[in-house]
Amino acid sequence: MFPASSLLPIAVSAATSVAGQLADSAARGLSFARMLAQKPDGDAARVANTPANRPVASTLTAAGRRTQRDALVRAVESSRTQLEAVLSRKLRQHGIDVSQPIELEVDASGHVLEASGHLDRYKIERLFETDPQLATSVRRLVRQADLAYVDSNTNQARDITPRTRLVVADGHVQLKTP
Repeated sequence: MFPASSLLPIAVSAATSVAGQLADSAARGLSFARMLAQKPDGDAARVANTPANRPVASTLTAAGRRTQRDALVRAVESSRTQLEAVLSRKLRQHGIDVSQPIELEVDASGHVLEASGHLDRYKIERLFETDPQLATSVRRLVRQADLAYVDSNTNQARDITPRTRLVVADGHVQLKTP
């Protein structure tokens, strides 16, 4: 942090510039909003162009991006393992046939849906409606997988529709990415 006294000359300079522009604008009948929208000049321009006032650009190196992605991949695996233990048990408790693979997807509004046409589709979707903690675990895993795998593969801006699906088969949860 900077001591307040070191910022005082900059603040006085900027305030003087704005006050001067405001007085000139009032004399000419220019609105205050238009005056604020104009590009600053003089001392105000120098203050606005200091490194602290510029937008922060992404400074991650390729190694930094790999480290970040590796951390996401570890988080995905941890979430997948935790969900796998709970989901198989809950599916069986609710009388859902787990001998047939179950494909889960999260729609744009966050609902967990069965996407493979499973015979117990209604029961599966009802399970996620009545168990918000389980639904949140699925949403979290899908979001992490999208960030770790889908975004890095496409190198495109992320839209709001989750793309990763979960396949539950033989008591295991597998990720299905596009």
